[in-house]
Formats: sequence, C-alpha cells, structure tokens
Amino acid sequence: MPKILILIIFFFLTKFSLAQFLNTNVDSTWYKYKKEIIIGGGATQFLGDLGGRNYDRPKRLFNDIDIEATSWQAHLGFRYHYHPLFATTSLLHLGQYNASDYYTFGNRRSAREINIKGGLIDFSQRIEFIFYSKYSAKYINDKPRYKRFELYTFTGIGVCYFEPRSSKYEQFSMWKEGVRLRQLSTEGQGQPGGFGETYKPFTIVIPFGFGLQKSISRRRSIKFELTYIKSFTDYMDDTSTKYYSYPFNDVTASPEQLVFSNPAGSAQFKNGDERGGKGKDCYFYASFSFVKALGIKDKKSKTERSFLKNLRLIF
Repeated sequence: MPKILILIIFFFLTKFSLAQFLNTNVDSTWYKYKKEIIIGGGATQFLGDLGGRNYDRPKRLFNDIDIEATSWQAHLGFRYHYHPLFATTSLLHLGQYNASDYYTFGNRRSAREINIKGGLIDFSQRIEFIFYSKYSAKYINDKPRYKRFELYTFTGIGVCYFEPRSSKYEQFSMWKEGVRLRQLSTEGQGQPGGFGETYKPFTIVIPFGFGLQKSISRRRSIKFELTYIKSFTDYMDDTSTKYYSYPFNDVTASPEQLVFSNPAGSAQFKNGDERGGKGKDCYFYASFSFVKALGIKDKKSKTERSFLKNLRLIF
C-alpha cells in the first residue's frame, strides 16, 4: 500500500509539473537562472541511540527527537539548473550535533548518562525535481519587479565526516568535556573480548527533502529547505552495541577509557549488557539560504535607461 501511494503522488506531481511547464513562460525564462551560488545556515537535529522518549523502545521516529538538543549548521553550494523541471546542487555543510541521555527520564537510557557533542562535515550531490515554478516581471513606478517562485523535492548521495566528543551537563559537571571518543574504544572495539573493530569517522549519506525558493530581486532569491539525511553508521553518537568492561576483560585502560565506557559508573551495566540499539543514525537540517544567480545583470528602470541614452548622445 505505501508503494502504491508513493507512485500515485509521484504521478500527480509529474502531471502537475508538466502542465505548469507547458502553460507558462517557464520554458523561456528558466535558462537565465542556470547557475547559482548558495550560502546560508540553519538548525541541526540528530536521531541516534541517546535521549528520546521516556520509555525503552527502539528509536528512529520523529517523536523521538529532543528539541533541546538542536544545534547549528552552515552551508555553501552551487546549483546548476539544466532543465525546466530539474536541477543539480553541490552542497557542503559544516555543523554540530548533540545527543544526550539527559533529555530522557525514568528508563534504561536515562540511567546510562551518555552525552555527546559531535562535529560534522558533509558534502552531497543532489538531483532536484521542480514540481512547481512561476516566473514573471513587471514595472511598478517605473522600476522593474521580478518574481520567481519554485517548489521542489530532492535526493542524492554524499559523504559525511563525523567526530563524537564528550559533553557535560550541570548534574554531570565532573565530566571532562571535548574528549574524542572514537579513539577510546568505549565498546571495546579492537580490544580482547570487545565488540567489533574501531569504526571509521566517515559514512555514506543519502539526503531526502523538499524546499521552496523565492526571488527578492532579478539576481537574488531566498530559499528554505527541510532535509532528512540517512547515514550508514550507528556510531555518530559513539553508542551502538554492548557495554565493555576493561577490568572484567583484564585489559589495561586509561582513566578516560574507564569513565566513558560506563559514564554512569553504575554496577547496573555489566560487560556484554546492551548499550546501544538497532538501526543506523540519521540527522536533519532546517536551512535558510541566500541565492545569487550568475551571469545576470540587474536591469535598469526606463528612466535610468533614457537618461543614460541621452548622456551618450551629448558626449
């Protein structure tokens, strides 16, 4: 049933888009906006194994998001509009993501007391399907006013570099903040009796989302996007498999390894107990951008054009 629904939605979007293209002046105007530079910023939300709802169930649902953990991102990109209905965008993001058991209460996750603050850099190449677009221009008080409006959806592929670090909150103030957790093998990665190998700080990502773009002048426009990014790692929050006890496995450990392999310091969590959960991590962007079209000059008003013409005749 979900697949049939997706096909029906896609059919009507395609039909609507083609009708819009065939019945407006899009086919003669879109070409002027082939190349655009994008710069902006926005919010980041992370959905992994930490925090979430106040009871123990697998995560990955939108209602498992902790609003308090919202962080930031900035981005820079280039858009190539190669068809009235399609464009491709190269986009680079730099940002931060937060996740914490501090935001959940009365369950096993809250007892873990794992808190991270991660940094990320991701680059993606997207294909955009423009299912609605409208272009127009008119003069008001002898000045040109340009209107351009687009609605689009997109997907693509990319790569993300991530680095989870320790974070502290008021009740956990004895913790050291900013410790790089991947090198500590907090789940015994690569250690005798450990769980898995040391994970890589890179992952392939697939973005999905939709956006709108509206002109504010002939060359400039603003856009807003919501993006869901699926990763192929479960270690963006350094939490995935089971608890690893260095003393239990008779492995020499640094003080930081002892602390961050079991941040709560609780005997409740023993070697081999579940520490993470099933499923890969994902994150979200809410983005606001300024866009500038390349190769277009702002047109002068009729009065300005007449003045310059007379000036050239005089001189």
